[in-house]
Amino acid sequence: FRNTIFFADSMSQAAGAWRRRCAVVSCALQVCILGAGVLSSEASAGSGGSSPHCHAFAVAAPGGFQQSSRFFAPARLKTRKYSMSSDASTTTNIADVITRPWALPDGGMGNAKVDEVFRYLDSNAITLPGQPMRYEPLNVMARVTNRPFASTPAFSLQPEDIECRPGAEDTRACYCALLQLACGGLDECHDRITPFSWESATIFGGPPVFDSSAQDDATYIHHLVHMREGQFPGEFGTGWNNAGFWAGSVDDHPTFPQLQQASVLIAQESIPEIACDLQQEGWSLPTFIKCCSAAVGNDDAALASYCERVVNVQYRLLVDHLRSKL
Repeated sequence: FRNTIFFADSMSQAAGAWRRRCAVVSCALQVCILGAGVLSSEASAGSGGSSPHCHAFAVAAPGGFQQSSRFFAPARLKTRKYSMSSDASTTTNIADVITRPWALPDGGMGNAKVDEVFRYLDSNAITLPGQPMRYEPLNVMARVTNRPFASTPAFSLQPEDIECRPGAEDTRACYCALLQLACGGLDECHDRITPFSWESATIFGGPPVFDSSAQDDATYIHHLVHMREGQFPGEFGTGWNNAGFWAGSVDDHPTFPQLQQASVLIAQESIPEIACDLQQEGWSLPTFIKCCSAAVGNDDAALASYCERVVNVQYRLLVDHLRSKL
């Protein structure tokens, strides 16, 4: 109820009102475009014109997941084509990351608490099914101990536990938030990164931090939060819907080239038809949302396994990227 009252009040604020309305419109347009894509794909199938490499993706509709005999190629709903240009800070041995994403490097991560988080994730990697969020502030979430996240080493992790250079405090908060998200702390992560990525005050994240050096990374992590929310209803439709909105706010990221490479290599091992599309059309966040939602909605074990492997690589690459900026 309190969240509803705050939402109604925040909609009256001039600074935040337009962007929130755009989010709602964006979600509605996603559903419309998605439906058009299915109709087009089914028409192609009837005329024999669909791609032979097209994987059976499902469509997440408001009433549930709709099954069809033919679906669009994964890259068809891309909203942008990423530049795929990386910098030196994100250069990692991608084969090693694919094999064991949460393996500690020689010498550890430079922080005993972070090392414990890595050891936990090495045995408890990120899985695909969604997780509902509470949209409560950190002080409230700290008292919610009857949940799996409370038993992980990331539950007690604080940004202040991590050393950083002067001026990198916002990035440090994102680094801490991402590690908590990886362990299942969706609300903790959401609370920490929202001030850097949303221009209005919220009851869970507090006042905004304008012109933060961590804005781009926080925006990407905001997308990842709602990807973990998945099929559960949240602020604007399901987590998938909200993740789609935030995906449209991520212009590019230095980790994407290696993530593209990893997504192809993993697909070649498990679902070759996806690998073909990825090599020809490229990887994108909107494409991956459809992939994950289809895996969950259709109970597709092979597709879910592929998505989970990509997700763990995605997080590890971003962790390394953030650490390089501390």
